Amino acid sequence: MTPYAFGGTGTALLWPYPHNWQSPASERLEWKTWIHRSQSGAEQRTALRAEPRLAMGFNHLLTDHRAGRMLRQNRGLHWAVPAWWAASTLTTAAGDTLTLSRPTDTLWPASGWALLWRSADDFELAEIDSISTDSLLLTAAVSGDWPAGSLVLPLHECVLESVSDMAPTDGVHVLQCSWRVVPGSGTVLEEPATGTDWATTFPTGTSAA
Repeated sequence: MTPYAFGGTGTALLWPYPHNWQSPASERLEWKTWIHRSQSGAEQRTALRAEPRLAMGFNHLLTDHRAGRMLRQNRGLHWAVPAWWAASTLTTAAGDTLTLSRPTDTLWPASGWALLWRSADDFELAEIDSISTDSLLLTAAVSGDWPAGSLVLPLHECVLESVSDMAPTDGVHVLQCSWRVVPGSGTVLEEPATGTDWATTFPTGTSAA
């Protein structure tokens, strides 16, 4: 596990394990609303949260117990978790800007960190300074060699809600993890003004809407 400072809230541990796409990932948004009804039956609704709460669920296919043990031993800590459904690839080599193959709209928090990823043992963290339609401007250039086609993911600061461990065969373990994003750890992008639905896409780029 790789610890690093996250958003001024302290130290988070990076969870670098990829989602197993044999089962779907999950994203859950929760709002909280106060509803007042008048005697005439008219309703007035007031949002009690500035932003919706976000929860994520991923399934990991692993070959040893170490990740599961580390997860349980550090369960009370904060984790930096990639949003695997929001994965993009670089269209040009990385420097102080990451140019992405997919639009950032609704997929990236308005600030935070990006994860350049080749495997659970080969990755680099990059702090985001600002976001445009299809690129991320970083606070500093990346140190590694990340050519076009490299995988890039948004990171969210999370706490672990639940985890289950199954062993379908000897030496193979399936971890099912549910994460809750820490409120206020990243600014949520506004819903499109056109009233269209939030983008629902998979790593293949195929729309599920």
